[in-house]
Amino acid sequence: MPGAFETVASGINDTEQIVGHYIEAVSGLNRGFLDIGGTFTTIDPPGSIGTNLLGINNSAQIVGAYTLSNLSTLGFLRSDGMFIAIEVPGARSTTAEGINKYQVQPAQLRSVSMTQD
Repeated sequence: MPGAFETVASGINDTEQIVGHYIEAVSGLNRGFLDIGGTFTTIDPPGSIGTNLLGINNSAQIVGAYTLSNLSTLGFLRSDGMFIAIEVPGARSTTAEGINKYQVQPAQLRSVSMTQD
């Protein structure tokens, strides 16, 4: 990510869309990014103080984890511009570390919140 202190790529799909995270040089915050042909877009779920994008499938659905201000960590699926939080009941933190190559149906997930980006 241009201007970042550090950039880490974590996932790539068959059309070479790349996801990962970067550390902002000034704030030190982790932010998620999507790279499509060298054009970088920041992607963070609403309320996030730190985001890691960890996987992307061929339908451009993205999974990862984000941290809230209370320091709890939730996994998420981003599909069609909507963030679906994933939380395992009783867990201190949840991370969605991978996604299959094909489209995931968001209705199959336990949703704690859905927000538009």
